[in-house]
Amino acid sequence: MTARTWLPVAAACLALLALACDAADDRRVPPLPPEETASSIDLARLRFCGLEDQGLGTGPDMVVRRCVWEAYQRGEPVEFVTRQITEEGAPVTTTYTLLAPDRVLVYQDSQDRFGRFGIFRSTCTGVEPDPRDLFRFTGCSEPVPEAGDPAPEGGVRECGIERYGHGQGLDRAARECLWQAYQAGRPAVFSSLALTDEGDPISTRYLVTRSGEILLRRDATQDRFGPPGVYLQRCAGLQRDGGLVWLPVSCSQPTRDPAAAVTPGPPAPVR
Repeated sequence: MTARTWLPVAAACLALLALACDAADDRRVPPLPPEETASSIDLARLRFCGLEDQGLGTGPDMVVRRCVWEAYQRGEPVEFVTRQITEEGAPVTTTYTLLAPDRVLVYQDSQDRFGRFGIFRSTCTGVEPDPRDLFRFTGCSEPVPEAGDPAPEGGVRECGIERYGHGQGLDRAARECLWQAYQAGRPAVFSSLALTDEGDPISTRYLVTRSGEILLRRDATQDRFGPPGVYLQRCAGLQRDGGLVWLPVSCSQPTRDPAAAVTPGPPAPVR
């Protein structure tokens, strides 16, 4: 074989060897699933519309539902929570996360000792107007019992929501859940609905990323006596705190959420 014929053959062999190595690398380190990346982005931008507390004989909260319906019509990812009480006094808490017009995630924690007990997940494929409740979900699957450690679609653990105001309502179990996820390097989310001295709700959603960074989304649009708006922050991590279980540390200055309405100046940063 002459040098002229040998060189193209050698080049072809090297090219095939490089492709084989690339394929082997892909097998060793699979890419991050697309749904996991999309879930993290959705959660970082997710608007939280509040807690609909339906006790015995209490109907839907139209303020919460109007917030959900308007966000849904604008195509924004949105979430709200309903809490119902059975006749025996057991709470049933359901979180609805609307990620897209045809993608609704449902997470239910039922303490009903005389009915369906445990944690269940399901999905819905549509939302339509309803004359009584403003809207209703359609195309919902049968609830599936959660096995083991709860972790919704995309591998992000949902640690729950607390309703905190005037020094009461701190949910230490939910906060400990976020701390344990942070320590384990596992994505997780936790929401806190706090009340101002005047009773206005301010919701803050904490998202722990795989890198240990904390993404905050603070919604103060209903604060009548403070700077309203929706703001985002990034924090380097969490540190232990005796009173609040943990505190975010080394946080950036708040910036307006570009997906939310433009509002005046940002609130004081979380330090």
